[in-house]
Amino acid sequence: MIPILFPSDATDFTTQGLGALSAANSCTVTEERNGMYELELVYPMTGVHFSEIQDDCLIFAIPSPYRSPQPFRIYRHTKPMGGKVTFYAQHISYDLLGVPLNPCTAGSAPAAMVALQSNVAIPSPFVYWTDKDTVAQWSVKVPSASRSVLGGQEGSILDVYGGEYEWDGYTVKLHQERGRDNGVTIRYGKNLTDINQDRNISNVITGIYPYWTDTNGENLVVCDPPIIHATGTYERARVAPVDFSADFDEAPTPEQLQARAETYVVANQIGVPTVSITVSFVQLEQAMGYEDLALLEKVDLCDTVTVQYEALGVDATAKVIQIETDVLRGRYNKVTLGDAKSTLADTILSQGQEIQQRPTQSDLQQAITNATKWITNGKGYMVPIFGSDGSWSELCSLDRQSLTEAQNVWRWNNAGFGHSSAGYNGPYRTAITQDGHIVADFVDVGTLIANIIKAGVLSSKDGKTFVLDLDNGTLDMEATSLTITGRTVDSIAQELANGAEENAKSYTDTEVSKGVEEAVTIAENHVDAAIAGQTQQDIFNKLTNNGALQGLYMQDGKLYINAEYLAAGVIASKDGSSTWDLVNGIISLMGTFTSKSDVSTLKAELDQGSLRIKDGDNQVVNIGASLGGSGYSGGLALFGPGGEITDLSLTDLILGGHTVITIQNNKPTLQVTDAFIGGSLTVSNGAVKNLQWKAKSSVLDSDMVLTGRN
Repeated sequence: MIPILFPSDATDFTTQGLGALSAANSCTVTEERNGMYELELVYPMTGVHFSEIQDDCLIFAIPSPYRSPQPFRIYRHTKPMGGKVTFYAQHISYDLLGVPLNPCTAGSAPAAMVALQSNVAIPSPFVYWTDKDTVAQWSVKVPSASRSVLGGQEGSILDVYGGEYEWDGYTVKLHQERGRDNGVTIRYGKNLTDINQDRNISNVITGIYPYWTDTNGENLVVCDPPIIHATGTYERARVAPVDFSADFDEAPTPEQLQARAETYVVANQIGVPTVSITVSFVQLEQAMGYEDLALLEKVDLCDTVTVQYEALGVDATAKVIQIETDVLRGRYNKVTLGDAKSTLADTILSQGQEIQQRPTQSDLQQAITNATKWITNGKGYMVPIFGSDGSWSELCSLDRQSLTEAQNVWRWNNAGFGHSSAGYNGPYRTAITQDGHIVADFVDVGTLIANIIKAGVLSSKDGKTFVLDLDNGTLDMEATSLTITGRTVDSIAQELANGAEENAKSYTDTEVSKGVEEAVTIAENHVDAAIAGQTQQDIFNKLTNNGALQGLYMQDGKLYINAEYLAAGVIASKDGSSTWDLVNGIISLMGTFTSKSDVSTLKAELDQGSLRIKDGDNQVVNIGASLGGSGYSGGLALFGPGGEITDLSLTDLILGGHTVITIQNNKPTLQVTDAFIGGSLTVSNGAVKNLQWKAKSSVLDSDMVLTGRN
């Protein structure tokens, strides 16, 4: 094939693009199983379209003799040497290194494919497909490059689910088994021209010794015979013990253990070389004399072939893990067989390519447009296939005239019709068969009517609005509303919630009210019972801690306050009119108070600002009163028994007003010493027997008046 040059933003490769690179000196494509996928082009500076070959442009070329062309993006080129420049390009899938993926999770391989497509952080033209149904948890915890999470690291898609990748343009396919076993055998002397092998191929395991034992190591179960051999012929046996104790909860029978061991041998490819074998061989389909066998002699990446070379003791099946294709000649340069690697090698950290968004139209309309383009531009050859009776048994549409050379084949017969991109014998990945099955990577329909739909993941177009994972029984929706029988889920939920709330509230109020009433009744009964059994003395003992608290005591059934322990600030009457301030020593009285003794009875009266002290009905002292209307307000009036004073001595007396001393009958002796009288002094109603006024020590602010008899 002559490679074709396309601009960097091309997505449609059905045209001639910028032109065919017909002057190419060489063009090779190398692809590894789950690994490298690159193109190398050597082109003369004088060749057509040389000036248009720029970094980031796309080169459209076949990756193997048996597959359709693929786009490769140029990422570097060398300096001219001898008038030639070497261009290096990677498959378009490497653009996924520049497509960041948001953190996401999945519980199965199909769900992971949906997550990869729906959680990209920028618009991306890539889509994902898988035929695996493996159930396992996979997650991306931090933003990551989309291609990096596909493989090559712990926890990647390949690490969790296994499988084999096929990179088909902008479609990433994860196969359970990408290749097939066509029965191709590479033998020395027939089609083997060169072989290079690592020396340690002799260490390949040829069988296993399975066993089961309990945790104590007391019981042991082995097969009969004990060794399970791998299929194949080997120069010497090399058997490895394998412990299957974790595969059985209880001791298995030897037959059960053997069945498990045989499954293990097949699944782990025991007996297949674990080292790489590089083989250069002649493709028999292109050699004279092998036309009848040509269809059976095709191999492609991930296919299984048999390598036989007696000198090295190699007689086993192995996978094709790397191919190198001569694009210009349409044939292999080299095929590598051996251990199937589970890594994905990435050599470019980033790509500056800006992904061009696809036109906005419905998926169905896009599918119709795509189908129309394929069919109207389809070219090929219609070839009838005749049966033994000479009638047509089937009809084929081929991309080449020869049935043995054709790669893209449509085949119609009574059993069905289908398309194969690997020649007449298939496999047919797009087909409708007589038993009612439709096989296709993608099915585009307008309306789908079905009785039963069996699927891994049902997803909306964006992969977010609706994702139903039937394998794990999970449903994720980002719906603004959901209607059931004409009512939204929100309204139904709200109604149910309101009903539940009312029921709960009613029940709670009733139960709480009943509970409170019962509690109060029980408490009252306890209190009544407790009080009924208490005497007055019991209560007093509780109040005083059996008399330890001083100040209260009981005597003869009466409760007393012991004044020795009385501590108070103010003692007041009930209405607050009379108070005794113990802190400041002030007695404030309102009304009348009486003091009794054996000799006499004194009574004090408060009336209009005057204090009268009486002995019975006789006044003894009148302070601040008007005496008989004489106007001696604020003075001091003294009265003796029966209204008279006998002998009177006033010492250290300070009086602020007019002072009246009333003397009757007897002639007392009146002595005033060290006195201060702010007003006048009146002695009336009697004769003063002796009046001693010590002027030097006493002060009289006004006159002294003596009235009555002298």
